[in-house]
Amino acid sequence: MRFPVSRSRSRSRLARLAIVVGGLAIASLIVAALTAARTDALTPREQALHVLNRLSFGPRPGDVDRVVRSGVSSYIEEQLHPERIPDGRVEARLSASNYPALAMSNAQIIANFEVPLLEARRKIKAERAANAKADDGEATDAEVAKARELIPPEQRPKRILEELTAARILRASESERQLNEVMVDFWMNHFNVYANKGQDRFAIVSFERDTVRPHIWAPSSSCCRPRPSRRRCSSTWTTPARWPTKITGPSSAPARRARRGPQEPLEVSTRTTRAS
Repeated sequence: MRFPVSRSRSRSRLARLAIVVGGLAIASLIVAALTAARTDALTPREQALHVLNRLSFGPRPGDVDRVVRSGVSSYIEEQLHPERIPDGRVEARLSASNYPALAMSNAQIIANFEVPLLEARRKIKAERAANAKADDGEATDAEVAKARELIPPEQRPKRILEELTAARILRASESERQLNEVMVDFWMNHFNVYANKGQDRFAIVSFERDTVRPHIWAPSSSCCRPRPSRRRCSSTWTTPARWPTKITGPSSAPARRARRGPQEPLEVSTRTTRAS
């Protein structure tokens, strides 16, 4: 059954709708005017400086002039395709001869860094037992000095983090693929792996090299898919029994991903940044 609607109510609804539409139109005009005024207020050099501060780690000497010559739009398009940007000078400095740990597989890192550490601990523990000292878990200054004697500098675990840090600084300051490095920095900070936690220091090289870097421009489902390095670097990698084997239904992760659809990496970055 349909109920008659009075003309006065219909007019009231139309009036309210007109007010809303008119308000939205005015708001859009104001935003457009402010945007145009802001763009006009920026000189080409100021526009170049603005985009360099947003899409890179800051301008280097000559960067502002280069962006002014090529144009802001051209620079953005170039940075969105890092595979097209030659970066041979930085890649040469990141060679295995300069950063050997960054070229190692997980197995090689374990053999070169973890095994010597474990062997040194066993020797020190055996000496402590031979001297009838209580094993309270705390190493004395003499034992720390002994461990340093047993492990050469190039095989100490801190070497891994030192190389990673040096390489990240080199890329941030010298690489021509600036937006690519900003994206790597975003995802590494987003997943937030603590390098000195347990065995994370032995897996973090592969985590950045094999899990983060190849997938930062892929859809979020590719970057966020569990992989051995990422699983090892998480806080629950040793307790798979706690993970549900199968989740179904409209609230499950696969159902949510299907409703959300594929997302571009910059959309994911923007949404995640706003949420945090």
